[in-house]
Amino acid sequence: MSNVDKLKKKAAEFEQKKQFDRALEVYLQIIGQTEGQEDRDVTVYNRVGDLYLRLNKTDQAVNYYEQAVDLYAEGGYLNNAIALCNKILRHAPARHQIYYKLGKISAKKGFNSDAKKNFLEYADRMHRAGRDTDAFKALQEFADLCPGQDDIRLMLADQLARAGKNGEAIEQLQILHESLDAEGRTAEAQATAQRIQSLDPSVEPRRSNAPREKDAGGLVFLDLGGSPSKPRPKMPGFERTSLAPEPPRPRTPQHVQPSPEFEALPDLEV
Repeated sequence: MSNVDKLKKKAAEFEQKKQFDRALEVYLQIIGQTEGQEDRDVTVYNRVGDLYLRLNKTDQAVNYYEQAVDLYAEGGYLNNAIALCNKILRHAPARHQIYYKLGKISAKKGFNSDAKKNFLEYADRMHRAGRDTDAFKALQEFADLCPGQDDIRLMLADQLARAGKNGEAIEQLQILHESLDAEGRTAEAQATAQRIQSLDPSVEPRRSNAPREKDAGGLVFLDLGGSPSKPRPKMPGFERTSLAPEPPRPRTPQHVQPSPEFEALPDLEV
């Protein structure tokens, strides 16, 4: 039995005795010994979070949950990362960064609707916190991650223009104009060109060099106005999540199937 396995056994014994503070110390020792290793057990971070919650230390719990989210996402275990993000938001709904992470993970999964919802939530929270630059970056990242999000690109251009960032607004409209031009959506491309020139009449709208076929998507324009104000960690016991749809596979036997939130011990449910 390895030293880590011995420590896990010791921690589990403390948990069974309801000695949660001592179990926590052992789990933290495991994390310290395995940090940066390929075979580290990311579920230990979740256990540490559970124990901190048991000890009414929510901030520390969420910090370890969030570390686990990052490790799961880096390793391609996207379903696990999403489940843990949702767990964080139940205990710390003001953790704004989690909406951003959920947006990115959902985009990787191809869940564009969920990605959009979470990126918009994050951007709105950043605006309300006076962090407009972070909001703009999030909207641009979403538009770049999920092609075809014309309404978001227009929203971003509108907000940038209203913030006096005409150069950045024009760049977003240029990207949109190229896309519409490539898709043969002439009327919408012309409307976008007009908006570009309403911000700066000297700017020439960019044309696409590679037209492609795509169905028109009923684009609705926002009015900007003429004068706008490490190697991937191994994670035993979990199946990797593919980024693209795969043929159905046989279900994993229940006795090795991880629960959605990895709550290994019933007496630690919170």
